[in-house]
Amino acid sequence: MLVQTLFYFFVVTLFTLVQSGPVLFDRAFIKYGRHGKRQMVYDFHHIDNKTVPTDKHLIIVKTKTMEIIYTEAVRNLKNLQDLYLSNCGVQKIETKAFFNLPNLTVLHLEDNHIEELKKGVFNGLTVKILSLQRNEIKQIDGEAFDDMPLLFKIKLNSNRLKSWDSGWFKNTPRLTELYFRRNKLSYLPRSAFVNVKGSHLVDGISVVDTKIFLSKNKLGELVPESFYDLERISQLYLDRNNIQVVPDGAFRDLTDVDVIYLARNKISEINGNAFPKVRNIGILDLSSNLLECLPYGLVTVANVTNLEKNNGTCDCIKEFRAKLQEEKRSCEISYSEDLCTIT
Repeated sequence: MLVQTLFYFFVVTLFTLVQSGPVLFDRAFIKYGRHGKRQMVYDFHHIDNKTVPTDKHLIIVKTKTMEIIYTEAVRNLKNLQDLYLSNCGVQKIETKAFFNLPNLTVLHLEDNHIEELKKGVFNGLTVKILSLQRNEIKQIDGEAFDDMPLLFKIKLNSNRLKSWDSGWFKNTPRLTELYFRRNKLSYLPRSAFVNVKGSHLVDGISVVDTKIFLSKNKLGELVPESFYDLERISQLYLDRNNIQVVPDGAFRDLTDVDVIYLARNKISEINGNAFPKVRNIGILDLSSNLLECLPYGLVTVANVTNLEKNNGTCDCIKEFRAKLQEEKRSCEISYSEDLCTIT
């Protein structure tokens, strides 16, 4: 009799575990709207159509105990558009953790402790904005961001990335905003942005709208091949790195850019052939570097060239301003008037 009782208990327990799966979190506050009332919930195995109202468009979870987002942890919510799992103690996300969420538009996973992003977590999702800021991400699979047809903004600021993969973002055609500030990138590989388009069709009109933010990394050398295939771009931020030279062909294919921000580096030289095809630069910011001069051709294609806090450029600026006036060009040069007096 005892044996039969123990066997029955074992079978029931096993069935319960199989049916419910691992606990996603043991206690959390959930809000269904930014200004909605917080509800305390316990022992959630899934966020799905059986545990939350199916008509909700936004779910905000506040907990410290969601260490792993398991496979199909969030599933079968056809109306869900925005999901916030920020500051929840997440360390790992399993493949297909977000399943059958056909209208999911915004996914916030910032302020967690995620170290790695694997293939199969985000692929195929309909999200337009993916925020992974302020985690501990060191490794991202080469296919982690493939096949995301609607993604236009990805935020990976303040992580621990040391390397960039040229294979990222295949079949992710709408991507226009890439935020990778405050990482540890020291090198960009050949054709780093081969899968990133500089312009997109908006109401049938081609618009140059892509912005790439690589500020405050550890880039020391601009490898010419890194920016191959990048022809047109709205904004490129490379400020607050350790760049010393802008070499021949650094931006070989670039023809048009609204803003290129190279301020607060250690640049002492810009090669005359660094921008061989460029036709127009809106703002070229080279402030707070070590320049004594730069190719005059760059000044003539830039609407504004910022040379503030380059202590050795005064003679160069005087010469260029005289040339611009003689050639009746409207290009502007911004400089530190306290360091360079021009009458």
